[in-house]
Amino acid sequence: MKKVILFLTVLIVMLGLFAALEYTQEPAEYLQETAETTPTPEPTPEPEPTFDPALFSDTDSLLIVANKSHKLPDGYVPADLVRPNITCGGDCRMREPAARAAEEMFAAAAEDGVYLKISSAYRGEDYQSALYWGYVGSYGVETADTISSRPGYSDHQTGLCADFIEGDRSMNGINFNPSFEDTASGTWLREHAHEYGFIL
Repeated sequence: MKKVILFLTVLIVMLGLFAALEYTQEPAEYLQETAETTPTPEPTPEPEPTFDPALFSDTDSLLIVANKSHKLPDGYVPADLVRPNITCGGDCRMREPAARAAEEMFAAAAEDGVYLKISSAYRGEDYQSALYWGYVGSYGVETADTISSRPGYSDHQTGLCADFIEGDRSMNGINFNPSFEDTASGTWLREHAHEYGFIL
């Protein structure tokens, strides 16, 4: 009888261990089966940035580009030129959104003790022609092309840019050359112009 009880006890313990072993293996097998049957999602590709290149040639766009490689339409004159309320030594007309941004920028600079001044902003095609050909007469075409834009290729004709100066309009050693960036105006503009939509 003792042998039967011992046999039954061993049998019950073994069945319990087997059941426990089976129970502990089930989740692992389940996880493995789930991993095998659940497909791994494909990564979502980043969307390609899109833009319409026409945006840079649309004369109504604030992103219009004029430079030595991109000519404006013949005779282009922005329709919304205004005179901003800023310190200026010449024709300071700008497109209305640029003029308002310039006013805000000048006010912010003044709060920081920096008094900005520009020598010119909008230049019509005729004015740019006289300026460019004057440089050609003085310095030759090669040099003129490095210091001025040909008529129709000037960012000034967009009404969205301006020449900043320190002091008077003369080429006094700091205006119209790289040393301007070390002036109070140049330093402030380098740190803040982008906050108002302007690039240097």
